[in-house]
Amino acid sequence: WVLKAVVLISLVALVLSADIGNGLWRTFAPLAILGKAPALPLTPDEALADGWSVVNGSACDPNLGIRYSQVSGGPSTSRPLTAYYTSGGQIAGVGVDVFGSSTTSPGLVAGPPKLVNDGFWITVGSSQWTISMSFRPASQMCSGETYPTTLGEQAVINQGTLDYVIPLTADAASQAGYAPGSCMVTMGQHWF
Repeated sequence: WVLKAVVLISLVALVLSADIGNGLWRTFAPLAILGKAPALPLTPDEALADGWSVVNGSACDPNLGIRYSQVSGGPSTSRPLTAYYTSGGQIAGVGVDVFGSSTTSPGLVAGPPKLVNDGFWITVGSSQWTISMSFRPASQMCSGETYPTTLGEQAVINQGTLDYVIPLTADAASQAGYAPGSCMVTMGQHWF
């Protein structure tokens, strides 16, 4: 379910063009049901103004960009989201960390071994895993340039390691073997 939440957060503003949208909203929140989903910051300046912090100084990961979290020191159990920005100051992607183990969540493992082995969850520590969704190609992450698209033009899980491309249209999803699922008012059509 957490993988689905990342995809849903990432694609909530999807439009059928080269630009995948003009905003990001955290739809996996109670206010989303009321049509008041909290917006995620689209620039590093907005992130800082909203209380986000740079993780690992200002180092730019060539595949993901510059990482910001809602708390200093990186994602936490209460604030698991990550936003990535290009060195040119544009949103580059999002991520989420999960925490726990079979002892903290009986019958469950926060980072299921199959998804870890398949590269969807990347191990951070003994009970912490991360996943990311990149909206821009690696060539844009640390170039210092700005680009005409607000969000970017792609949706790639764990760019630079897994490189799992998410289809951006219903036709592309169908051709890739996805099947349509439920449609949610605040999230749109789901494909599985």
